[in-house]
Amino acid sequence: MFQGELSRVFKLIFTNIEDNGLDIATHKIGTDHNVENLKVRCSTWVQVSPRDKQRKIPPEQPTILDKWGRQLNNTVGPHEVGDDITLTCRTVGGHPQPLVRWMVNGVQVDDQYEHNAGDVIENILVWPKVSRKDLDSIFVCQAFNTDLNEPKETVVTLDLYLKPLTVEIRNTVTPLVADKRYDVICESAGSRPAAIITWYKGKRQLRRTKDEARENVTISELSFVPTTDDDGKFITCRAENPNVTGLFLETSWKIDVVCK
Repeated sequence: MFQGELSRVFKLIFTNIEDNGLDIATHKIGTDHNVENLKVRCSTWVQVSPRDKQRKIPPEQPTILDKWGRQLNNTVGPHEVGDDITLTCRTVGGHPQPLVRWMVNGVQVDDQYEHNAGDVIENILVWPKVSRKDLDSIFVCQAFNTDLNEPKETVVTLDLYLKPLTVEIRNTVTPLVADKRYDVICESAGSRPAAIITWYKGKRQLRRTKDEARENVTISELSFVPTTDDDGKFITCRAENPNVTGLFLETSWKIDVVCK
């Protein structure tokens, strides 16, 4: 809409901020004896309403970092029982400044965050001395600045190396007859990943075995032939976590050997 008829000044209203600086048109104005070309350029002034000032800008999707600053995807660990877990939840941007909090297994445990350089906001969570019961715990980092939208969140699950809980030798008989073959079984459960089983007679390792592992259970069958020299010795079954030295459990069976 133009206001003024022969005036050199035109006022263009109802423009958008995107129109700033555009050449709108060139018009001839005046009479036959006095004609001028007038180039019209659009200049836009935008008045920001209080409502626009209150417009909320969501933060970026948060990321989860370990204590070395490495970004985690889906899983934290594996860790050993007794470790302290340090996780950093980081988000960028958002207006007003977002709240950054930690949820563990659906319960809020930490909402103390700090504003770092630029518009980076971090919340550092320390989960001390993890135990077996913490396996598969779900750690959720949330960032939000309005109740009108769901929080943006990133999730990791805790993985642990676990020591075997049980080890047992089965199918034992007594006494044993010298120079006769016997098969005995050792079963172990509770290790994560499944335990590796080794057999010993005294200090000597026995290698004639058949092993089967499924989930956190390992079954090993030992086939051996005792001699009269083995009388009073111990057959030992050791179940050990394959990834961590020292995470083992063992049991022994004292054998009595008689002649035929």
